[in-house]
Amino acid sequence: MRIFSATNDVAPPTESKVIQERFVEVNGCHIRYLTGGEGAPLIMIHGLLGYSFSWRFNLEALAQHARVYALDLPGTGFSGRQPVWPGDLISLAQLVLAFMQKMEVKSAILLGSSHGGGVALVAAASAKQQNISIKAMILVSPINSWSSQGAFLTRVAGSFIGGGIFRSMAWCLAPLHGRILMRMYGDPRRVTPETVEGYSRGIAVPGTIDALLGRVKNWKTNLAKVEEALPHVAHIPTLLLWGERDGAVYLSSAQQLVSRLHCAELQVIPGAGHLPYEEMPERFNQVVSEFLMKVRDAGEEPPSIYNSPT
Repeated sequence: MRIFSATNDVAPPTESKVIQERFVEVNGCHIRYLTGGEGAPLIMIHGLLGYSFSWRFNLEALAQHARVYALDLPGTGFSGRQPVWPGDLISLAQLVLAFMQKMEVKSAILLGSSHGGGVALVAAASAKQQNISIKAMILVSPINSWSSQGAFLTRVAGSFIGGGIFRSMAWCLAPLHGRILMRMYGDPRRVTPETVEGYSRGIAVPGTIDALLGRVKNWKTNLAKVEEALPHVAHIPTLLLWGERDGAVYLSSAQQLVSRLHCAELQVIPGAGHLPYEEMPERFNQVVSEFLMKVRDAGEEPPSIYNSPT
């Protein structure tokens, strides 16, 4: 089955027998998502410059263990750009929870990468208020207060003047994304032309730059929200996944999260950078699949069996 976007801007095609592209209205926003598989719902939340394309090497493998839902967050990928969606973590977390309610998902596992990991943490902290149970979390180098990388750039981009500069550079951001991706990989040689093209298509959609600037406008406040969420999710079985060569969110900050998440385990993928799910997908899929099976087999057992950080 070959899947194409229903919008005027065509998304990269997905060749799969099990993954389908769908659209749904959530809180007034047109949301694109990819879904397939059977089992416990797995909500996949991409990073700052990504969209569901980020999970292209993982969806089919993880769909063997779960019902996957990979969203394009508002203002990114091929979801709607209007109305302009607030970019703070609380608003995005509430949209994810509203999406789950729309899908009639009452219990799920959250998988979030980088900025999406922050969204997942904040969503998990408030899920109970929406009568949603979060069975487990998989956080791939989630943004946090203990990693200073990117602080200066996000502060500049979030300012009025800096935002204006970035908007004026919008025409060249998509072509530059190849170089940005190379910095995200542990080995830049693994970045393929198809990867650059796929990401560039999402960035080229009008309105994307404004959405991205909205994400970083209150970056320091967003990091504080992640820290505030930790005590509320400390009991949730959590897999922390990091690339050994992550230059975007420092691996050293992982221990701060492990010390605050009482049911967390840390797995480090040697040689990988900030995007291990696409740089080393086979290893990533193996680690995540094993965790999903562990969560499934645990059933109603106390979550303390996961409290073995490494």
